[in-house]
Amino acid sequence: MNAIEPATALPAIDQELKALGLRLTPQRSHILAVLKAAERPISAYDIYSQLKSTFPHISIDTVYRNLTMFTTIGVALQINLQNAASALFEYQGERHHHHAVCIRCGKNVCVEACPGVPEVKYPEGEQGFQVTGHAFELYGFCAECQRQGTYPARQRTDRGRKNGQ
Repeated sequence: MNAIEPATALPAIDQELKALGLRLTPQRSHILAVLKAAERPISAYDIYSQLKSTFPHISIDTVYRNLTMFTTIGVALQINLQNAASALFEYQGERHHHHAVCIRCGKNVCVEACPGVPEVKYPEGEQGFQVTGHAFELYGFCAECQRQGTYPARQRTDRGRKNGQ
């Protein structure tokens, strides 16, 4: 495996981090480089595995903390929001998009449509909430799982009823 080169041309990200009182450390730069180089969304563990030779003392917690921070500031995107254990990450860049995730096999596909931020009615006393971002995912069954018939039957919503009552 080739050594990962630190991400370059990151002045905007560096400025965002400085505004938050943070620095673009060598570890953060390398995490971004792995995200940018990935051809598909990648797990935190895969990033950790790629960085271990360059940073022998890096921990998986450090990778997760940095991915969370990058997600918060909009540099990275987390896929599969419902299940942190199987979450994948990708470099967001300038391309705003969302994903559809198969709840059977975990496959994800990019969805270019964005519902935007809907007008939300907040409880009394909570007016003035400033939205700074959003996350949107669609969940269902991919075409392959549908073809194979490997998706579960739809769950009944009347679990508490017996004998049609």
